[in-house]
Amino acid sequence: MPKRVGSEAVSDELSRYRERTALPLGRALIPSAGVGATFTFIMTGLPVPALVAAAVTALTAWLVVPRSFWSGGLDMPTLSPVDFSRWDRVRPFLPGALAFGAGLLPGDGVIGEVPVWPFYFAGTTAAILWTARAAGRRSEVVGRRRARAALETTPLEEATATRLRAAAEHREVLLGLTALGAIDGIRARVWKLAEVLNREESEVHGEVIALHRQGVVGVSTIDSGADTSRHLVEITPVGVRVLEELHRR
Repeated sequence: MPKRVGSEAVSDELSRYRERTALPLGRALIPSAGVGATFTFIMTGLPVPALVAAAVTALTAWLVVPRSFWSGGLDMPTLSPVDFSRWDRVRPFLPGALAFGAGLLPGDGVIGEVPVWPFYFAGTTAAILWTARAAGRRSEVVGRRRARAALETTPLEEATATRLRAAAEHREVLLGLTALGAIDGIRARVWKLAEVLNREESEVHGEVIALHRQGVVGVSTIDSGADTSRHLVEITPVGVRVLEELHRR
């Protein structure tokens, strides 16, 4: 959580939930290597092997990557000025820079006596692997930034004794939302939260409603109807202040 999320105690609490938001290394490495091989074949002028590698990669990704990774379970309908760092503004241009740089390499695929294909393969595989592993944690980073902004505008008086008791009772749910980055406009599905907490959806939904009554979390049912597993949940600015004060105790 903001300001204290970096503290040892809170970081330890969040670590187990963070691991559940990231794609496991082994499952991320296999399709990443496939994309690396596909790109390498394309850049070395081997279209048929590239098509085969692409097909195998797609099939492998479908088999080894969990369905929840593709569906996400997170919703961020609006952007905030605090969402982006300088690095975030540069990062979208890196794939284009990589492609441009690859075009400058010798057409015969050799620099001196060193073949360039290992650089194609290793660079692309590493880039895709890093992206896949970071995808689940990106929202947490943005959520922390929004939480810091919320603390600046939410007075201490909002952390009432009733809200603090509710937050303490349902602390695990709030930590799960924090690990997902579901804070002040970034929302998580109940099923996604239950997956991170490794608990039943109905049980998690009951705790969410209890927190919602106190204004600690917000709940949206706009596109879910009677399906409570699809309800969207976020920690409100009031909830950020309450959780911050709870961490200080």
